[in-house]
Amino acid sequence: MDKFCLVILEYTNSENVITVEQKWIDYFKPEYNTNPTAASSKGYKHTTESIDKIREAVLGRKHTSEVKILWVKIVKKRKTLFMEKHTR
Repeated sequence: MDKFCLVILEYTNSENVITVEQKWIDYFKPEYNTNPTAASSKGYKHTTESIDKIREAVLGRKHTSEVKILWVKIVKKRKTLFMEKHTR
């Protein structure tokens, strides 16, 4: 991952994000992009069959203690940030 960097090319709003993303995909033709077409899954509804497949894949999955500890830290940080934001 040390070979990658983040560069903000352009700021836009949510209405134009797909158009702007496609413009930059077309311009750079990125080597690591697996999908050359910008798109959004906003508003997509999974079928009952796909929901059942997802549920089946997730059932029985166990998280390691390391993951659980990280989750606790994230939740505590979010609560702290929320409280700071609303006490100002």
